[in-house]
Amino acid sequence: MGGHVRALLRWALDDPISVHPPMLCSGLERLERLTERRYIAEPKLDGQRAQVHISEGRVIACYSRPGRDLLRHAGMAWLRDLRWPIEAAVPDGEACAGDGHEGIQAVFEERNRQGGDMSFMAFDLLAGTDHRAGIGTPASDEPTAQAQAIMEPVGW
Repeated sequence: MGGHVRALLRWALDDPISVHPPMLCSGLERLERLTERRYIAEPKLDGQRAQVHISEGRVIACYSRPGRDLLRHAGMAWLRDLRWPIEAAVPDGEACAGDGHEGIQAVFEERNRQGGDMSFMAFDLLAGTDHRAGIGTPASDEPTAQAQAIMEPVGW
């Protein structure tokens, strides 16, 4: 594992309360790139970008793209009750209302309502480790494979 990758993992997992700069979406200019193994196309969900921080198998923080605490909202509190079968991870994704197609206004309403109809859809793993399985990400030239190995126990 390269030094910069070790440094990223150390930063991401030793200081889980820091918001990690998210990679922003960019337009696909050449459709033929989707045939390359390193690219994955995913459906567009209409929600709020969310970064979940997991330590010792539990959610300890959840941030919006600009770094606002999402766990302070009653409709996001359910994240604290989750138990993850991994030691530590920082999945990046979308906090959605309903099935993810209701729009951002529905997210703002549901996240503020106790028991709101909210979900979290992870689409990237910024950092993660499971020492029990001897896995860390990104740890190779195939970070997607490493991320999938870490997140497989949770059905990702």
